[in-house]
Amino acid sequence: MKVSFGKTIITPQNGGHGVPMAGYTRLFFAQGKLDDIFARGMLIEENTKESDPKRLLVISLDLLKVPLAISEYIKIKIQEQTNFGDNSEQILIHATHTHSAPDLTGEFYWPGSSLNVFRGIMFGANRNDRYIVFFTHRIITMVRQLILDLTPSKIAQATHLIEENIVINRRNPLRKSKIPLWLLVFKRIDNDQIFGILGNYGMHPTSLSNRNDKLSADYPGRFCYHIESETENKIHAIFITGAAGDLNPITTCGTDFETLENDPKARKTVYDQLGTYTHTKKLGFFLGNTALQVARAVNKDDYFDIIRIRGFTKAISIIIEDKQPYVYKWGTWLTNKLVFYLKRLFLFPMALKHASGQDPNFPAMYLTYDSKKKKVKDRMKVNTLLQLLHLKLYKSINPSDVLKINLIGVPGEVFEDLAEKLIHIQPEMTSNNHIFQNSNDWVAYLFELKDYIGQGGYEPIASASPHCGQEILKKFKMFFNEIQVEIEKISFDI
Repeated sequence: MKVSFGKTIITPQNGGHGVPMAGYTRLFFAQGKLDDIFARGMLIEENTKESDPKRLLVISLDLLKVPLAISEYIKIKIQEQTNFGDNSEQILIHATHTHSAPDLTGEFYWPGSSLNVFRGIMFGANRNDRYIVFFTHRIITMVRQLILDLTPSKIAQATHLIEENIVINRRNPLRKSKIPLWLLVFKRIDNDQIFGILGNYGMHPTSLSNRNDKLSADYPGRFCYHIESETENKIHAIFITGAAGDLNPITTCGTDFETLENDPKARKTVYDQLGTYTHTKKLGFFLGNTALQVARAVNKDDYFDIIRIRGFTKAISIIIEDKQPYVYKWGTWLTNKLVFYLKRLFLFPMALKHASGQDPNFPAMYLTYDSKKKKVKDRMKVNTLLQLLHLKLYKSINPSDVLKINLIGVPGEVFEDLAEKLIHIQPEMTSNNHIFQNSNDWVAYLFELKDYIGQGGYEPIASASPHCGQEILKKFKMFFNEIQVEIEKISFDI
């Protein structure tokens, strides 16, 4: 197998001055940067006798989210302008979800209150084409270099459970969540030295609070920075945010989990923490340093030098509706209903734009068409994409020693409970199932129905539909069943 790593700066050319910032509801535009934001790439190529070997490309962007239309645009340009190959199913575009990044969609175009976010969703037409073209061009240049830099390599995986209290489930603090740091570690064949690490960890990149007025990659950027600077750039790093929909970093809320669970005022401090760049650097250093220690401790016998890659995608649509049963708390039920219909009132004009042929702010949202009655139905849907990257690793000295890894690209922020269910319905069931959230798109916070009807709260309000999580879980299961046979065909043949 061959592997390469690369990165390119995608900080706006004005250094971030006057740029609308995505994430939170800020009262101001960006006033510069704390650190550069990057596009980072990892390219893996199979080692076969075929003239056109399969490749896997993972691109991690220090952005809040990358809507489907933009990620598809990036993939098309990669295929048109590089010799990567014509299989877009083996390209994954991931947003780390830093809340200190430039806005891409227009929803944060007007700083201010939540009402201005609604205003941005409805009327904040995309004003970012120049920036999107700019960073796409940077990505193309990076991918070309990745292809040139492909190096004979071997791969190992490693997992380390983070026991320290650095993360909190903001909806269930008493859970005292402990999240594993998962790594892919790469060594060069020629000198047997580590030269690349992919890190996957589930924690919101919100170590910087809504008071921050400068662009930053948040702790994922500091994770990569520490690994690279500590090794004098001999080891490259790429960070992928795992399932983190309800998992926040602990910065200023403290660790009195019982109080944070039971006292509403204390719970608010979990959502409204006042983290600073000191917290960002501390978290990045801790996770980056842990990753280096774990990677260096991997046994040489745990490395594989042959890989087989298959990528699968499935386009789906989700109906935006509220079929909430009348159960649990009356107040929660009524609030959910009112919020849903108010949200629908805001979203309907946008979907109507799409139906009438205009250019809406969020083109994935649309109204269905009744071909018999020849009119638009009063029913909204949202399009999105599911992705599975399946890796089978072999050792040339012992082909019967096989390691299977599934990477799941999920188009939203996955709650801790839903993540557990998602990783247990995958094909080729192993313990090596990993969620790459906010991949190729963002449609919603993805949670189980019990989180909606039992607790409600901010996350359902911010989601296109309160049923997105349940629907994506169901459609992933169908997707996995469809591709099971294809996965079983992947074999060692060299």
